[in-house]
Amino acid sequence: MILKAALFVAMVMVATPATGHSFSDCGGSAIKVELGSIRLPDPIVLRAGRQESIGGKASLKKDLPDRLKVKLKVEKKILWGYVTVPCVNELGSCTYDIACNNPIVTQLGIKCPVKAGDHCLNKVITIPNISIPSFLASGQYKMRMEVRSYYSGEMLGCGQAQLAIST
Repeated sequence: MILKAALFVAMVMVATPATGHSFSDCGGSAIKVELGSIRLPDPIVLRAGRQESIGGKASLKKDLPDRLKVKLKVEKKILWGYVTVPCVNELGSCTYDIACNNPIVTQLGIKCPVKAGDHCLNKVITIPNISIPSFLASGQYKMRMEVRSYYSGEMLGCGQAQLAIST
């Protein structure tokens, strides 16, 4: 369940719309997200059991490997600046090993390994139970996600986002 929550946060970071949130590409050789295609609630409401519709389009220049390393850095705005949210119970600024047999890959209906070409994700997801006090979870966040090949370390894609989270 914790990995699901962490991967949801990672998806949110990659799928941040150009409306109240902001998104930018920070490099990579294979993954390009179409910013205008992104659908995500604003603000993101982290309430267990809540259903949200998310979506977006991405173009892959080459086939992805069957195993990825996803490095997520999460920063929360506190007073006048941002502080890094540490990795606790697979949530926060963590590095994830995501293979084709990971349950989240199956639950999202992703055919793995993902082949080169244009891809579209349109899903209704259920917000998992994340045990974080609401006063800590709610606020403004900056996130950066690097997607790398598990085998070679090549950066395949990178995205940065600023977004609002509410409970």
